Parts: sequence; structure tokens; C-alpha cells
Amino acid sequence: MKVTGVDLVFRPQPTLYLLWALGDDETRRVVEDVHEFAIAAVLAWTETDVAVIRYGARGIYRTRPAHGLAAARFPHYEARSRMPLLHDHLLLSVKSQRPDGTWGSVHTEVLYENVVAASALYNEIVMAQACEALGLASEPRTVTAGRRPVMEVAGVPHELIGWTSRRSEQIAACLTDLKREYVTATDDDGNLKFAPEVSEPARAKLNRIAARKTRPAKPQPRSPAQLRDDWRAGARAFLAAGAHLPS
Repeated sequence: MKVTGVDLVFRPQPTLYLLWALGDDETRRVVEDVHEFAIAAVLAWTETDVAVIRYGARGIYRTRPAHGLAAARFPHYEARSRMPLLHDHLLLSVKSQRPDGTWGSVHTEVLYENVVAASALYNEIVMAQACEALGLASEPRTVTAGRRPVMEVAGVPHELIGWTSRRSEQIAACLTDLKREYVTATDDDGNLKFAPEVSEPARAKLNRIAARKTRPAKPQPRSPAQLRDDWRAGARAFLAAGAHLPS
């Protein structure tokens, strides 16, 4: 399949976008600024250390893009569940110029191989910059047992992460049903069609199917002021009267 672009998604850790959604105007501006800074830093790293254009017979020669990469950027502020979710889509073109002025294709396999590294770099930069600018500390949060914890802003109630994760819960519930169907599926002769356990590749595919099956329609657009008012009211109701919220 011919690839014409690569979609990269940048979003800060949940406690950071909660501060952005529920905090005051200064906090919101700081989070937006460090989000912008981290995206620019990751893109610069991709251009100088990752992206290569192959040329020559069977692509035996490689060169860096002479004038960087071309990308279209689309900022978003909420999830389809109407929960706060500051994130940007960066649609990266795989066409770029060589030093001699001719155009070539950026090696997409190299880009995909570095997606995890790019995500880790973004997370590290955005958290460090935000904590420094706001005078906050970070702390580890275990998301999945046995896996590396996620660094979050210390002091932000983790219950609020659950408040924003309705979509994740829907996907997880659907994924459980799909996995059950997968391991019990039989052919016309009554034999199991698949392995008795779900492999990692199969699980990834089922997860994509679950995401599509539970995907709601896009919400009607609302102004930033409306979004923030609704989020603050919803968060206060979720945590109950007197609960601490970022000020």
C-alpha cells in the first residue's frame, strides 16, 4: 500500500490536560505554550535525527531532508465523549526535498520505528517544562501492572483521570467481548478457528475494531469558554461537594 502521509498525535499526560481544562487562565496558557514547545522540539528531532530520503538503485543512498518536513497541523480540545483532551494531529507528508533540489520520499519505516521514541520525548519535555513553569512536581502513576509508570503532575486527583476516561472504558468493555468471541469462534466442523489465546497482534487488531465499534459521532463545536464551564461543573459534580480542584 502506498503511503502518502503519516499521522502523529501529540497529547500531554492526563493530569496536564486536566490542569489545562480546569485551571485558571495563566495555567491554561502555560500548558498550551509547553505543548507547542514540545511538539516543535519533537518535530525538529524528527527532521534532524530520524527522517531520511532514500535514493539510488534500491535506495542504497540516504540523505536528510534539505528543508525539513512538510506537515499540516490540526489542534483539538475535546474527545468525542466531550471530555477535555488537549491534543494535536500532525499529518506529516512523506515528500521532501533532497539537497540537490529534487524531491523524494521519506523512508516511512524509519518514521514508524521511531514513533515510540518521539512520544516518549514529547512526554518528557512537556511534563518537565510545565512543572518548571508552574512550580509543580511530578510523580509516577502505574497505568498497567508490570509496565513503566506514567509521570503525572503531583497533587492532581487521580479520580479525575477516571472522570475523563469514559471512552477508554467503552473500548475496554467492547474489547473484552471481542476477545471472548475470538477464542471461542469455530468453523463449520466445530474446530476452533483461532488460537485459544489472543496474541499481541490479534489483540491490537481487536482493539482497533473495538475503537471503531464504540466511536460516537463528533460533538457539535462549542466555544472554549463553554467547554471550560461545562468541564468545571462536571468535575465538581464528579468529585462531590468540597473536593479539591486545581485553582
